[in-house]
Amino acid sequence: PASLVLVILALAVAVFPTAAPSQSLEDLLFQAFEITADIRPVPFVVSCTPDCRITRFGTMKAKTAVQFRVNSPSPVATARVYLDSDLTAKAITGVPLTFRRERESLALTFDPPLQPGATGTLTFEYEGQPFLLFDDLILLDDGVLYPVLISPFGDISANRGTLKTTVTVPAGYLLASTGKVNRTEAAGMQTYQWETGEPLPYIAVVGGKVYRSVERPAGQITLTVFVRPQYDQFTQKIADFTAKSAEYYSRLLYPFPFDRLTVVSAPFGRGLLG
Repeated sequence: PASLVLVILALAVAVFPTAAPSQSLEDLLFQAFEITADIRPVPFVVSCTPDCRITRFGTMKAKTAVQFRVNSPSPVATARVYLDSDLTAKAITGVPLTFRRERESLALTFDPPLQPGATGTLTFEYEGQPFLLFDDLILLDDGVLYPVLISPFGDISANRGTLKTTVTVPAGYLLASTGKVNRTEAAGMQTYQWETGEPLPYIAVVGGKVYRSVERPAGQITLTVFVRPQYDQFTQKIADFTAKSAEYYSRLLYPFPFDRLTVVSAPFGRGLLG
């Protein structure tokens, strides 16, 4: 049916190309992330009496430890970090600082300023109700799952780093992300852990409760499809489309950098590509 749409996210389990070291113009760099999140998704329910609205949102409680380095030749007194406004920052520790919410970001003031070449760890603790945390679709990405530094130019280019991600969720949910994965289950809860071997610009965690996992070859890629049971007949088409897409962009840009990929069939009428 026309309503079957794909959310395709670059969720590689291995093999990311190693980039040559490069100079950066950023004052501050985030170089490694250790993310721990406890999530509680809920069913997607909409009430229309009289205006339509979502009646419940899932909850997340998380902590991220970030290793940073001062790249500026002069002291750095301030920084901005993107953390979605649906989340409340409870604490930021590691160096003396104060912070305040400014719409979608947090403004950090270091007192005393961070000195050139300084390194250290900032630990962010935050919680709230991210928008896409439902049984039908879980999508937690940079700025939601974990905070990212906003450069003076307004982008998030200063966050290329290694990532270790641990997510705890009730049993019955399928999750995927970037890195080598390990999953354990006990007492009705499951813990997913992913770890990347190479620095990456960002990651996401995706999944849900209404899917089953199917593996298919897609050219040179090992493909995992999270598909709703009623759409099983489209699994091979998804694999064929993914293989053709990887082949096309390998010719257009550079060789496809992943040997594994996860594709999630989304429950809404538009596609997201990442």
